[in-house]
Amino acid sequence: MHVDRVFRNNGDVRSAYDFQTLEELLKGAGFSSIQRVSFRQGRDPVLLIDNPHRAVESLYAEAVK
Repeated sequence: MHVDRVFRNNGDVRSAYDFQTLEELLKGAGFSSIQRVSFRQGRDPVLLIDNPHRAVESLYAEAVK
């Protein structure tokens, strides 16, 4: 969470989470069946829109609410 604050305090619109932190935030927001997935993997193809150039720097997760 500290690293994420550094990103945001510098005006960056991105966030910096590891999977464990993201998972806890999702659970706290009422999500379940939380799993780490890879680039362009997931149940809804409409949501699989990320740019391939960002795949190496991105964390992908899927959750159900």
